[in-house]
Amino acid sequence: MVKTHGLALSALLGWALWGAQPAMAQDPVDGVCQDDVRNTCTAGTPNDDAVPDSSSAYLWRCDGLNGGQNSRICFVRREDVVDGVCDESVRNGCSAGTPNPAAYPDQRVAYQWRCDGQGGGQNSRRCALWFSVDGACDESVRNGCSAGTANDDAFPDSSTEYAWRCDGWNAGANSGRCSRHVPVNGVCDDSVRNACSAGTPNDDAFADTSNAYLWRCDGLHGGTNSDKCHVFKPVNGVCDDSVRNGCAAGTPNDDAFPDAGSGGFVWRCDGEHGGRNSEKCFVRSVNGVCDDGVRNSCSAGTPNDDAFADTSNAYLWRCDGLHGGTNSDKCHMFIPVNGVCDESVRNGCSAGTANDDAVPDSANAHLWRCDGEHGGRHSEKCLKYIAVDGVCDDSVRNGCSAGTANDDAIADTSSAYLWRCDGLHGGANSESCSKTIAVDGACDESVRNGCSAGTANDGAVADTASHYRWRCDGSEGGSNSGVCSAEKPVTPVSCGTASWSPATSTVCSGQSFTQTRTCNAGCNTGDCATSRSANGTKSCVRCGTSWSPAVSEYCSGMSFTQTRTCNAGCNTGDCSTSRSASGTRLCVGCSASWSPAPSTVCSGQSFTQTRTCPADCNIADCSTSRSATGTKSCTPTVVCGGTWTPAASDYCTNQSVIQTRSCNAGCNTGDCSTTRSVNGTKECVECGDDRWSPWSPARSTQACDYPFTQTSTRTCNVGCNIGDCRESKTESATGTQPRNCQWGAWGPWSGWSDCSKSCGSGTQSRTRTRVKTVVEGCGGTCPPAPTDTATRSCNTHSCPCGTCSCTPDEFDSGRQGICSESGASCLLEPHSCRTCTRLSNGGLSCRTGPGGGGGH
Repeated sequence: MVKTHGLALSALLGWALWGAQPAMAQDPVDGVCQDDVRNTCTAGTPNDDAVPDSSSAYLWRCDGLNGGQNSRICFVRREDVVDGVCDESVRNGCSAGTPNPAAYPDQRVAYQWRCDGQGGGQNSRRCALWFSVDGACDESVRNGCSAGTANDDAFPDSSTEYAWRCDGWNAGANSGRCSRHVPVNGVCDDSVRNACSAGTPNDDAFADTSNAYLWRCDGLHGGTNSDKCHVFKPVNGVCDDSVRNGCAAGTPNDDAFPDAGSGGFVWRCDGEHGGRNSEKCFVRSVNGVCDDGVRNSCSAGTPNDDAFADTSNAYLWRCDGLHGGTNSDKCHMFIPVNGVCDESVRNGCSAGTANDDAVPDSANAHLWRCDGEHGGRHSEKCLKYIAVDGVCDDSVRNGCSAGTANDDAIADTSSAYLWRCDGLHGGANSESCSKTIAVDGACDESVRNGCSAGTANDGAVADTASHYRWRCDGSEGGSNSGVCSAEKPVTPVSCGTASWSPATSTVCSGQSFTQTRTCNAGCNTGDCATSRSANGTKSCVRCGTSWSPAVSEYCSGMSFTQTRTCNAGCNTGDCSTSRSASGTRLCVGCSASWSPAPSTVCSGQSFTQTRTCPADCNIADCSTSRSATGTKSCTPTVVCGGTWTPAASDYCTNQSVIQTRSCNAGCNTGDCSTTRSVNGTKECVECGDDRWSPWSPARSTQACDYPFTQTSTRTCNVGCNIGDCRESKTESATGTQPRNCQWGAWGPWSGWSDCSKSCGSGTQSRTRTRVKTVVEGCGGTCPPAPTDTATRSCNTHSCPCGTCSCTPDEFDSGRQGICSESGASCLLEPHSCRTCTRLSNGGLSCRTGPGGGGGH
């Protein structure tokens, strides 16, 4: 008997009753590998975690959907997974991967594309090839090119010309020979007015002065201009009779005439640079005479302040004689002294004279004034407080009836508060002040009548039969304890001779601490306590002063020295008075350079410099812009002035850009180029992972001819702002999932095979002549049929035409038949099939098909 692939009874009933039943759940989809692209499935969902990759291949599995079976292990060889790599020597070139010109649009000056990975490999970065550019000379500057790249080695320079060539880019043609005159620097010839030994005279460059003709020798062909050239104008000699041998113009000549008698001096003023000599010049001598009433004053002659150095209390000078007269002796005037208080002592003055009568004393201070000397100003009121001796007030803790309480001067004891009253304004300090510390009574029930504080009072509370009872009375105004109690011992066991540790002499006086000891086991008599509170008795002096300056005043990482003044006799803990420390203040300076440099801007031209400082700059100069003046020598000052386009900020940081600009006519200063290559400054982020997930849902999971929308997704890099930044895309599709036609009931014919129908709808007929006619889109060759004629209608669901291969299983060996509704199993001819169902106990329950002809 022929066996079928194991279909459940419900599946066979559904085959016959399709049109009469409600819509069924979504059909299972088996996973199917697509082995030419990594982690890709023609059906099902890729599962890369299901199978680990091997050293030679990438491995994965395609999981089934809606209960469908998972695929076999899918694989693609590692050598078939190729990352895209640019080949920018040709347009749309890739040394690996597949060119994708649509990934990036071409720019105005360059072709752009991407090399897509194969087999699931990564895509390349953005690829670019500049358009072909012919070289073009720009002879306004040496080695200048308005297009292309300057090639200085292409032609040799001559003594009068620089020569070069502008090479084309990206297979563009080279220019012819470019040339520019060698610069000639201007050189003065100061022997003749407006003369140059090199360059061109420029008389307008500098205005003549009263005694010289000025000009400049301008350089040629970009050469530097000379400094200022000059020839002195002729000067006629002119007498200056106010001084001996004086000339208002020309050079004094004392030998031209002999001096006259009675202190008269005679000379001549000779002309210069070809000018005429003067007539005879004459002057009489004057002796210098001091005027000590005014600083540097003379009643005759000329004051000479440099003749004598001033002293700490006097101005000194001399009155020089005129026209050969004698100089005076030393002249002087006392320097005025302003009165200045010295309040460290009574009636003290650091400058001036003390005047105790100028201001009357007050009840608590001495008052006086320091009077100025030699015309100096008097001081304001001077003051020194009257000394106050420190005086005790033992009625309160740290009390002083005079002076200032100093609690750190003397350490407290266990029984008393100690302090000192320091004098004020130089007054004496008091002796030690003290106030007894109040003690509250506190029980120590480890021993009979024990008190950890206060005095034991056994008569205050009566004992009981099993316990000793007492009270600990407070002292110095302290409160009494409650009832203290200790169990009476049955067998006397004493604590022993163990000593308390540590000793009170090892702990600073007034400091509370805990002492411990080890008692005999079972101690029940006397004091059996193993710990107690104690007060130190050691004489300790601590430093007691804070370190300064604070670390928060210095920048983090900056080393400096802190100091402090410790109490006299410091012998406890850290008594050092200096230490190294590091600052903790967060300091951020601005180290960026100013741009542009003054040397790039013409001399005298104002401009603004900028720099980029850290956002948290908080020390020194944090400004980001400032005014500056250029220092570059520019003559004449014709600059380019054009703006470079396109802007570098429009292009990505790893992308080269050709910029152009139009310069002012006659540009001859600074950079006069009209083309340049720069790198973009825009921070660009591409999607990064261009591997879209398979379209979902798959067409094979949707009904044939059924329109629906598919979605594919990917995860882009954060901040994606160029190229395709979509993280999902959709497309319209129609399903391809075959669905069997559902027919009306046929008569009990035998020897008949159903013909399945392609996508579409229509009717089929069969006749006894063994010919089956498929109407309206049903294609394929149908099996022969009986000769009787009968007709049935096909609904709008589709079904595949032809036969399918049944997968062998425990029910059947491989056979041919008609596919079931889901396409996952085969239906054989009704008269020769059976249906088997797997039972819960593992067994099979089978029955023959509707056409008979078979049994269990």
